[in-house]
Amino acid sequence: MQNREERFFVVILFLALTGLSVIAGAIWYLQVVGITSITRVVLTVLALLVSLILLTFAIGFGSVVLTLVLEKPIPWLIMFTRLAVEYLFPLTLYFGQFIGFSKEDLQKAFIKVSNHLVGIREITVDGQDILILLPHCIQNFNCEFKVTSDIDNCRRCGMCPIDKLLDLKEKYGCHMAVATGGTLARKVVQQLHPKAIVAVACERDLTSGIQDTYPLPVTGVINIRPEGPCINTLVDVDEVEKAILKFIGRDM
Repeated sequence: MQNREERFFVVILFLALTGLSVIAGAIWYLQVVGITSITRVVLTVLALLVSLILLTFAIGFGSVVLTLVLEKPIPWLIMFTRLAVEYLFPLTLYFGQFIGFSKEDLQKAFIKVSNHLVGIREITVDGQDILILLPHCIQNFNCEFKVTSDIDNCRRCGMCPIDKLLDLKEKYGCHMAVATGGTLARKVVQQLHPKAIVAVACERDLTSGIQDTYPLPVTGVINIRPEGPCINTLVDVDEVEKAILKFIGRDM
């Protein structure tokens, strides 16, 4: 594991699993001391169900940790890694908040872990198979040439990052779209059928977007918010280019 955020998130994953283990143990205990036979049957079924979920999540947790430590995907554990991303990671976000960690810190750690897992998969695609997905707030708020319907409406004035991002689109032949929300983002993905996505957004939108599109590989780049959320946001264009180059198998 390469950085503090990854280690932090793995610890929270482990604590979430521990919490589930306590719940499962409590249900098994109640099953033993159940007052009636019907109560025991219901609790037994519930305990078996929770135990099965716990076992699946535990294997998923192990697959994530092994992948991060070994720096290579483990083919026979890919299904459990997918389950961990789709179900265990969201549970971990809630659990982490419950024990006092900030939602934003947890989301940042999730994005770091997800980006690392995508990088380890060593996916290589052509530039034309990559979608650069941007939030609408990255356009200058006062610009009259709105790009949410068509990115080519941009007049390349340089007042927002879209000008330089369009340079990347043209340089590598990628698709690019601006989405006003998760529904439109999913529609764009369904229409273009990319093989990889470089997504720019806030922590919340990246977290939900990564989960919605998994196992489609998504590299998330967190936006910069000098004026607060959802208005005149920025992005490190070099980070976007690094993500594109990683997908097409080249270095900066």
